[in-house]
Amino acid sequence: MTVKVRALAILAVISLVVPLLEMAITGQVEELGKFALAQNLLSIPPIFWWYHVDKGEKQYRAGPLMNVGVVAVAVIALPVYFIRSRGWKRGSLSILQGIAVVAAITLLGMLGEWLGGGAVSAARAADPAVRITTLKEGGSRLDWLGERIAFDMQVGEYFALHVMKQDGSEVRCLSCGHPDIPQRHVGQPAWHPAGRYLVFQAEKAVHAKVRFDMVVLPGAGVYNDLWLLDLQTNRASLLREVENARGRGTLHPHFSTDGKRLSWSEMQEPGGVTKGAELGFWALMVAEFRDGRLENIQKYIPGAPGFYENHGFSPDGAQLIFTSNFESKKRIEAHIYVMDLKTQKLARLTTENYNEHALFSPDGRQIAWMSNASIRGGGTDYWLMNADGSGKRRLTYFNQRGHPESAERKVIVADLSWRPDGRAFAAYYGEGGPLEQKNRKTRIVLIELP
Repeated sequence: MTVKVRALAILAVISLVVPLLEMAITGQVEELGKFALAQNLLSIPPIFWWYHVDKGEKQYRAGPLMNVGVVAVAVIALPVYFIRSRGWKRGSLSILQGIAVVAAITLLGMLGEWLGGGAVSAARAADPAVRITTLKEGGSRLDWLGERIAFDMQVGEYFALHVMKQDGSEVRCLSCGHPDIPQRHVGQPAWHPAGRYLVFQAEKAVHAKVRFDMVVLPGAGVYNDLWLLDLQTNRASLLREVENARGRGTLHPHFSTDGKRLSWSEMQEPGGVTKGAELGFWALMVAEFRDGRLENIQKYIPGAPGFYENHGFSPDGAQLIFTSNFESKKRIEAHIYVMDLKTQKLARLTTENYNEHALFSPDGRQIAWMSNASIRGGGTDYWLMNADGSGKRRLTYFNQRGHPESAERKVIVADLSWRPDGRAFAAYYGEGGPLEQKNRKTRIVLIELP
């Protein structure tokens, strides 16, 4: 084995082993994490070793700038070196060979991640972390109270409000053909703790044409008002009407555990193509709920303008938990925050990736949420952490190849609602492309914790 081959072999081992170790130890591979930094630093010596030997073979006298460039930005410096040391014809061939080496190293990294993930999967398969049971095929956004689950599901062209027993039986539609409710998209239900009322979103019966139909679905909320359904009288009424204009809507209503307050998100301005504006500009809203009416409505924009998606109150009512992208550095990035409603002090609970749909457990000690951490090629899974953001651990592996839970297609998990005993939660996920679209394969599952 020549010296240059040894250098490439060392580089190959580093490319394989580092992702393998990261996946086996942490359960995820972060593109800009500590392991990635370590891999880059470890890769410098074999790359420079190969370059130094090749330079001697070609009797090429490189200047300090070239030497530093190979260390700092090899992807740029090496092609220049190939042309200068070999000429255009042979240099171009060497560049193609270099591209092949980079491709092989990338594949080795993917193999290492897969092997590390397989070790994690095998360990979890031997001792399953959660038990997953399908409750309702086609079900979507949901809320659980007592022995009943309210949810939305597509019926014909539009989503409609439904209710079922906690085991998925006795499904019935509450909004289908209801004379008080607009017969367009209806969903995103929230139970009042006493069980008499359901608050939900409903698309306005008449509004301006939208470019993308998905923005008016219950999970996006544009041109959506908040409605109240009284289950005793079966009458529905407008609870919060927003302006019938572009860039207005409501999203994710949640009651406090005592039923005295309601929180939701309300769109303030339409979105755009610039980073941070893709989902529009929203505010968090909190109001007192009295006799089927909202009073003393408060608006919160805790940071810079951005996307603020409400996830409800802490069990003691002192905090509001939500998702926002106001501190995100990437387009596909959002974080979980809690805000003290008295002091408006913020605590950020996640640091990387895209995170959403976070709910406190009934005892307030844990938070379940969705994240795309450790998933390549899209998709999200459920995670669990302590209320202060510590002790993060992955719960589901719908998107991990080789795992018993793995689905054949990319899975996007979303809304969830805890079972009253706090030992399980019902959750909604869809397979395929973006979650907010019609006619896609979705289901509501029960995820029981160990």
